[in-house]
Amino acid sequence: MTSYSVGEILKAKRQAKKISLASFSRLTYINQDYLKALEANQWSKLPDQAFIKGYIKTYAQFFEFDPKPVLAVFRRDYPEKKALNQASFTPTSRLRKRFFIRRLLNGWGAATLLVVLSALAYATFQWHLSQKPPTLIIYSPEDRQPVNKRVVVRGTTEPSVKLKVNDQPVALNPDGSFETEVKFPVEGLAAIIVTATDQKGKTTEKIRYVQVALED
Repeated sequence: MTSYSVGEILKAKRQAKKISLASFSRLTYINQDYLKALEANQWSKLPDQAFIKGYIKTYAQFFEFDPKPVLAVFRRDYPEKKALNQASFTPTSRLRKRFFIRRLLNGWGAATLLVVLSALAYATFQWHLSQKPPTLIIYSPEDRQPVNKRVVVRGTTEPSVKLKVNDQPVALNPDGSFETEVKFPVEGLAAIIVTATDQKGKTTEKIRYVQVALED
């Protein structure tokens, strides 16, 4: 059985949506170098593992997949940090010891700044997500598609929203997908209006126009 790495999985999810690394960086406020390192499994170029888990969850939110299996792969593949070798500090090497401590403190300052900036970027992205209306994708019918007087509407949205198709409530599946039938009494151009409203009252609306004809 083929075993995929964290980076391979995340890269495949992004490429499946045809979103470039640069575009994804702009949309999520995550440094592009971090995203590149993450998709290449270059852990040493990334901040603390808590932030890496946050980046994985960001991918999951953005591309709408369950992050748990990817986090499990991450726990399997992430290397544990090695303890510092204390044996090099001998009574006769005080100068080297002071130099090492100074370098360590300088490195800690840079690392702390990096972690703070990463946390701010992640918090900004989460705030941005909270302000966005819910995601709504209509798979069928296509716009201007010829249909009979009965047409099946299929799509997906966020599982927690209230969905309506032509003002009629529609039940969602646990993953947010939905399927419902719409009937039209007359022939001609007709509109299918799909709305998704989240708990904060934010609404996304999609309209499909179809050409209704008599059944043969």
